[in-house]
Amino acid sequence: MANYATDILATTIANYSSDIADAVSNSNAILAALKKNGGVVPFVGGTQINQMIDTSANSTAAFYSGTDVLTVATTNTIDNAIFAIKQAAVTVQYSGLDEIMNSGKAAIVNTLEQKMKNAERSMKNLIGSGIYSDGTGFSGKQITGLQAAITATPAIGVYGAFDRSVSTFWRNLKSKGGGTDFAGTLDQTTICGEFNKMVYRLTRGTDAPKLIVCDPIYYAFLTVALQNKQQFLHAGTANAGFSNIEFMGIPVVMESSATGIPPTTAYFLNTDYLFFRPHAKRNMISLGDRTPVNQDTTVHVIGWAGNLTASHIGLQGVIQN
Repeated sequence: MANYATDILATTIANYSSDIADAVSNSNAILAALKKNGGVVPFVGGTQINQMIDTSANSTAAFYSGTDVLTVATTNTIDNAIFAIKQAAVTVQYSGLDEIMNSGKAAIVNTLEQKMKNAERSMKNLIGSGIYSDGTGFSGKQITGLQAAITATPAIGVYGAFDRSVSTFWRNLKSKGGGTDFAGTLDQTTICGEFNKMVYRLTRGTDAPKLIVCDPIYYAFLTVALQNKQQFLHAGTANAGFSNIEFMGIPVVMESSATGIPPTTAYFLNTDYLFFRPHAKRNMISLGDRTPVNQDTTVHVIGWAGNLTASHIGLQGVIQN
């Protein structure tokens, strides 16, 4: 393949890399909220992602009078949750046939731009579905997403290297239908009551859910339930391009089933304690050309590494039938 075609490929991809990183974080309601809230926090180096967390209150906090002896005992209130580094990549190919069919620099650039737009969409879908995953997809190589972090069985399993059967502070709140936590299934007549309960349970002073994410079924129920009430769109998420309503002042957005969000599910997220952690040097960047010795093509790789992490699971909740 002519050198100028390879040079154009490298230049085009290099120019698109930061755009893809922005497009990925802006295309998902949760990632967009984290980005706005300062929750996109790159990490550097190491064999894992360490997320500092509070495990308990400081037991030395106490009232005293005059010359009372103050408690100075050592307390362990901080620990690290540990998350694996997950990797993702997409390749853009430009073959000898592409070069023959697109003679001239302008034609090559146009073809490459179309390929890059396709790669961008593919990475948005891949990372977006990872955000809602349980981390078991792609033979366990997928992002450790919300189905692992915020589950309807919060006393079971290991998340962030903490065994939830032992570490009670590391359990999210849940409300399960079918008589487990509420009778039957939610519909437009009962959904507001259960949503109210979850918001109240997750509120600790100024700490409260910042975003509610629903599957299409729950979103439709909630929309019908609120039609006869005075509700307003939440300007922040509406301006970001997400269709939404408000519930108790909290923006509620819908994610389609194609994203991987489970059916009849609503996540109540305190985004102050959720983080998207891309590697500082592997956030949708070019990993260079690969030229197979037995093929007439140049393959360019765009790579990402990181994970979704949390520092406080007890302030996250899920309602699920």
